[in-house]
Amino acid sequence: MAMENTESITVGSLDEAIDSFNEKNWEFDDNIRAKLEEIFSEDEGDVLEVFDIKVSTENRSYNELADMFKENDIRIPDVQRKFVWDTNKCSKLIGE
Repeated sequence: MAMENTESITVGSLDEAIDSFNEKNWEFDDNIRAKLEEIFSEDEGDVLEVFDIKVSTENRSYNELADMFKENDIRIPDVQRKFVWDTNKCSKLIGE
């Protein structure tokens, strides 16, 4: 059902939605506010967990990294795609 005098807005949070309504001088009642709260509360379950990640900068040689991989000091995450290049192709890229 098409509605006349409609406008679309893109917001990322409930506060942004309310601010947009106020900036445009749109009227909204408790029903609209409740619906907005419902929409934005659904996304909260999809939020990624926050991890405490420590980052450091170190220069390591290829051989040192290869040894660390063999000794399981470096682990390839499950989301990492599998290797698609063979050793020969990789060495050509590095050598160029």
